[in-house]
Amino acid sequence: MEGIELGRTEKVNLAGGQVVTLTRYGAPSASATVLYLHGFPGSRLEGSLAHATAASLGMEVIAVDRPGFGRSTDSAGRAIADFPATIEALAAALGLSRFSILAVSGGAPYALACGAMLPSRVKAVAIVSGMGPIIDQGSLRGMVLPNRILLAQAKALPRFTYLLALLMASWWRTFPTHMVYWLSVLLRGDDRRILAQPEARGFLVQNVAEALALGVQGAARELILLSRPWGFPFEAIKAPTTFWHGEADSYVPIGLAEQTCQMIPHATLRRVPEKGHFMALDIIPEVLAGLKALESSR
Repeated sequence: MEGIELGRTEKVNLAGGQVVTLTRYGAPSASATVLYLHGFPGSRLEGSLAHATAASLGMEVIAVDRPGFGRSTDSAGRAIADFPATIEALAAALGLSRFSILAVSGGAPYALACGAMLPSRVKAVAIVSGMGPIIDQGSLRGMVLPNRILLAQAKALPRFTYLLALLMASWWRTFPTHMVYWLSVLLRGDDRRILAQPEARGFLVQNVAEALALGVQGAARELILLSRPWGFPFEAIKAPTTFWHGEADSYVPIGLAEQTCQMIPHATLRRVPEKGHFMALDIIPEVLAGLKALESSR
């Protein structure tokens, strides 16, 4: 977490005026490249969690601000299934032929969309504490009440929820420390232990502030998109896909990972006892090493 300012940041101009901002972490590599997709709300700064491990493994981690977050431009009509086209264009601009993807929390739908729609480019997918599709009310079982209410409302009353999300994101943008405080009150167990650490709190505050740097519409749209069908066939994902999920996660319960894992051929779920939603701050190095071993074996 000390390396939040490490790396080299670039802005890539794509067709139609779209701008994607990314930061490169680790060691430059032509063959061992991992795209990092941040959580919700989040930014490319999260990729700094992988910097030291990636450098030691000879891997490059390219952390990307998704549309509407950080310094990447947004699109009012975007959908989750549009994201692979953005990554396809970005890969072409960067000269990447194939890559793995590491996604955390709200980045999971976008990583899985790439796995389904870019089979010739995606070598492997690792998901940490990942959000899953909301198929029915059972999908939300075990989730903390505020999240459950928001996602259920987003599905049933998207316009009202969008306005509510704008207000929430505006609050977080003005007072990012308040979001971290809210999480520390809402969550228990290992999550509360992590959020009690000054270094972790500082990291999350910087990440939220950067996520909302250009505005709050992207975050509000994301909440609605997460609640809707994601728009791609899960069975089309052929790349090895591993879900890492804490058994004590009440922010995104492990039941969502179990449900999603069953929808993907040959996917693997790695249950992490006693860990909560923010275990990524501890285990990203282990996940990255697992991706490196997987790549080396293929």
